[in-house]
Amino acid sequence: MPRRASLAVAVVVHRPVLEELRACLQALDELRGPGTTVVVHLWHCDAGPQDTPGLPELLRQLQAAGTPLKLGGGAGNLGFGRAINALCAGLASSHLLILNQDAIPEPGALSRLWHEASRDDPRVAAWEMRQIPYEHPKDYDPATGETGWVSGAGVLLRTQALREVGGFEPRFFMYCEDVDLSWRLRCAGWRLRYLPQCAVVHRTYDYAGQVKPLAALQGAYANLCLRQRFGTPSDLSAGIRALWRELSGPQAFPGWRRGLLRALLKFARNRRYFARTRAAAPDFVPRFNGWDYEERREGSFHPFLAQAERPERLPAISAIVRATGDADALAATLHCLAQQTHPLLEVLVVGGTDRAMRAVCARAGERLALRPLPAGDAALEMIAAVHAQADWWLLFDDEHVRPYADHAEVLLQAARDQGRQAAASLTWRIEADAADHATAHRRHAPRRKLAGLPATRPVRLLHRKAPVDPAYAEVAKTTAVCYVGSAAR
Repeated sequence: MPRRASLAVAVVVHRPVLEELRACLQALDELRGPGTTVVVHLWHCDAGPQDTPGLPELLRQLQAAGTPLKLGGGAGNLGFGRAINALCAGLASSHLLILNQDAIPEPGALSRLWHEASRDDPRVAAWEMRQIPYEHPKDYDPATGETGWVSGAGVLLRTQALREVGGFEPRFFMYCEDVDLSWRLRCAGWRLRYLPQCAVVHRTYDYAGQVKPLAALQGAYANLCLRQRFGTPSDLSAGIRALWRELSGPQAFPGWRRGLLRALLKFARNRRYFARTRAAAPDFVPRFNGWDYEERREGSFHPFLAQAERPERLPAISAIVRATGDADALAATLHCLAQQTHPLLEVLVVGGTDRAMRAVCARAGERLALRPLPAGDAALEMIAAVHAQADWWLLFDDEHVRPYADHAEVLLQAARDQGRQAAASLTWRIEADAADHATAHRRHAPRRKLAGLPATRPVRLLHRKAPVDPAYAEVAKTTAVCYVGSAAR
């Protein structure tokens, strides 16, 4: 990082909803301060500010209030990626924050994002923000935040990395240009991170499960291009066969078949280009998940509430983890607990007073309200009843279970919505040693859902007053992983 950090903000504008754009740009004020220079670039993919009634006046108001705006574009719709590339020409900042015009950062999110990025490993190229109400259900390493691709709706990029790989692919008008950029960055040796505690409100769907024709058709074209650039011949053949099956099936919406044929013809015209610009790396394994990419956690349309929509006082949660002797695994799980989007009141570590665990608990205690407890065979529910300060308990059978950042939030929300005193969600069993968690996620290690009754899940939420055999609120979202090494298989 340079001594004086510099940040550019890029917003591609196309006939925006004024109140959304105003909220997006006003949220940037929290980034301005001593030691940081921020410039906000608006690139018009319409005819300019005059194309949206009221926008020129809004921009004058923002500039008068101190928002440092620079305007560009206005000569036609280049598409998202080409607009960002044009905007970046001559950019001198060390980092570039990209926001959709309707992506509104939550209070405090940008400060935290900038703080994390400013101190991160120099080989991290991108930090993605979580989207509310619907988070993309991509997989990521709960312990490190490393992910396979980052969405362009709200992402901070290292300018050096963006330039090194040539920016966004200009042959993608909209959709999947962020996946392509992510994969080229990874092939060049860069890493990507997802920061769920840094969120933007981005109401891109009118309702859960909505199918967007433009996204579906642009995505079909881009999927074939990415199979050509990053995949194997069999990956490409599978994509073309899937497209032909779609053509012979029922129409997803009017114009579906015609749009797919156009996507296929467009790919045919560009196939040689994507073959010529092939990208690969020994540590990069692309994953084509139908028309989507990478592993997907179940629960695509689990709705999250924005800060302004949440109750003023949310119930407190105590987490209780039984440590069985694996210090490295305990450290990773405690780190995951420190990253929860619903902050925990405290963490109790059963077995935390053992010699091997004490140092781990001491380090984690710098970020968590943590209390180590002596080891014991009593049920976690009994231990929580005696020691937990909160009425809600998040119980971990051992230290090899790692929660995604939304784990506590999802379980508590489900329990309250369904009027239950217990909740459990889906857990992935990943076939990899816990010490190799980063490689396991990067290379798509085999995994399966843990079945069985909610009470037998390796992590669950209970209320202090729950009966012995409570009725669980079950959540169809993957919110935790547990690792099973070769010795246990």
